[in-house]
Amino acid sequence: MDSTQIHLQPSIMIGIDELARELGVTVTYLKRTWPRLHETKGMPRKHAAGWVWPRALTTAWLMSQTAALPAQQSNDNDPEQSATAHQAQVDAQRAALHARYGGRA
Repeated sequence: MDSTQIHLQPSIMIGIDELARELGVTVTYLKRTWPRLHETKGMPRKHAAGWVWPRALTTAWLMSQTAALPAQQSNDNDPEQSATAHQAQVDAQRAALHARYGGRA
């Protein structure tokens, strides 16, 4: 594959370093408090294989906590950015609802 043809795709998991940065806390603090965040705030459970969380669910949870896309600044004056941010939020919320309720009515 030509090096100019490389397309980076986001991982389906979010690591503890990235999640701690998004939450504005230290890794040590997050390791200590994630079970409480899960129980009281609905934070997704971490993966059993290590200190990683499902990216789509975690992004949806972060947006539900802050009402904004994590680590992204939006410009309300730019209709293209605003529409993209809105669609991303709708998609993440839809994924979170599907994960929680499994498509049940």
